[in-house]
Amino acid sequence: MSEKKNSKTMVSVLFMEFSIIFTVCLIASNILETKQMVFGPLHLTGGLLI
Repeated sequence: MSEKKNSKTMVSVLFMEFSIIFTVCLIASNILETKQMVFGPLHLTGGLLI
């Protein structure tokens, strides 16, 4: 019975890696949203690129 409990509480490593990447990108895009970047004729914000 204890084996069933462990399998329910375990989290997929791939799911955890994707959630960490998503969180980092979300925070970085909120911080960089105020930064203006110019690529030729395009004027973009840093958050849009992330």
